[in-house]
Amino acid sequence: MYPNCIPQPTPLGFSSSMNCITIHSFAQIRNLEVIFNPSLSLPLPMTLPIFPLLFFTRSQNGGVPQFKKVVFEEFTDGSFTQAVYRGQLNEHLGLLGPYIRAEVEDNIMVTFKNQASRPYSFYSSLISYNGDQRQGTEPRKKFVKPNETQSYFWKVQHHMAPTKDEFDCKAWAYFSDVDLEKDVHSGLIGPILICRADTLSAAHGRQVTVQEFALFFTIFDETKSWYFAENMARNCGAPCHVQPDDPTFQEKYRFHAINGYVMDTLPGLVMAQHQRIRWYLLSMGSNENIHSIHFSGHVFTVRKTEEYKMAVYNLYPGVFETVEMLPSKVGTWRIECLIGEHLQAGMSTLFLVYSKECQIPLGMASGRIRDFQITASGQYGQWAPKLARLHYSGSINAWSTKDPSPWIKVDLLVPMIIHSILTQGARQKFSSLYISQFIIMYSLDGQRWQGYRGNSTGTLMVCK
Repeated sequence: MYPNCIPQPTPLGFSSSMNCITIHSFAQIRNLEVIFNPSLSLPLPMTLPIFPLLFFTRSQNGGVPQFKKVVFEEFTDGSFTQAVYRGQLNEHLGLLGPYIRAEVEDNIMVTFKNQASRPYSFYSSLISYNGDQRQGTEPRKKFVKPNETQSYFWKVQHHMAPTKDEFDCKAWAYFSDVDLEKDVHSGLIGPILICRADTLSAAHGRQVTVQEFALFFTIFDETKSWYFAENMARNCGAPCHVQPDDPTFQEKYRFHAINGYVMDTLPGLVMAQHQRIRWYLLSMGSNENIHSIHFSGHVFTVRKTEEYKMAVYNLYPGVFETVEMLPSKVGTWRIECLIGEHLQAGMSTLFLVYSKECQIPLGMASGRIRDFQITASGQYGQWAPKLARLHYSGSINAWSTKDPSPWIKVDLLVPMIIHSILTQGARQKFSSLYISQFIIMYSLDGQRWQGYRGNSTGTLMVCK
């Protein structure tokens, strides 16, 4: 995916790289099924709705209201017609905008299109506004009106990158700052990762030896969102008593969140045992956004002039920190803010550490997966879906179909992590039949399906 506004495009995150980003106001959320409940803990790995743009609380009439948000969303090119599918590696970003990755001496260009209903901007303290400053304007006061497009360009300087004593990449942030407080509470913030030279893979646009997770700890205050009045009009039925100055009312619409999720519901924090993990910890807001971040069951490493092992990290507003971990214990663990008020209000989430050595067959060969769990788009003759097993013998010993777009589905009945998929061909008289390539889709409810992207640079991983 290369933006068409670059004369000689190169992979995202490299010299003359570009992220085409637009702000979308997701007003069309009427088709989003509400499945979140603050008292519900979901198993990992988990799949929540595609657009993580809703907070939930109990409304005056007893229903579960939806809160309109705006987000930075990445597109494949300057036409802004095809959004980039995030995939499993970026599912954890939730409300955050996409990663922007670059190395020292790279040039970064961001094309920003505002498709929201009010003016917003794109800003980072890394951006150079020399052209605007020569014209005597104050760059941070510039904003982009609805349906307008603005391009931003800057060169990555050495002072933006990690020092020789720090990790390979360090975190910054981009956001809208027409009104910084209201813009961030409305949802507009994302991570920038600046790395040392020769760190990022030219093929993947990231450091493939490290699994990265960006976590934004903040208290979202819906009373400070641009959409507060609109949300109240939608969610507060008559008789509706809006009392913005009432502390009880204010607290009802404050959400102690990680990437926009509360109460252990952030998806995508799945990693292998002993895998090198890098956590980018972000915080913004007032002094109440001082957080004490704890990773249960594990220690992490902090590098400044020296290296330290820690279990708790104190994170301050406007500070972006980088820590690394080698998770040693298999299981489901919690990331939480130990500040009492924040923890009680739900500022926590779960991460899953699995063993790569766990290679237990799921039962397609042994029969533990029953025939009724295997369905398909169709079958050819007696070559039924239930025969799609390994090491079958006989004249009819596999599944086959003549459908132009065939699929086969296995219901595992419970969430599982699949390490690998083994396919096997079959012989029919003098012909050898086998699968040459396939893609993988997965679902937790059999209704909402997501494609498996893995570390592919395309929309989906094609297995051959």
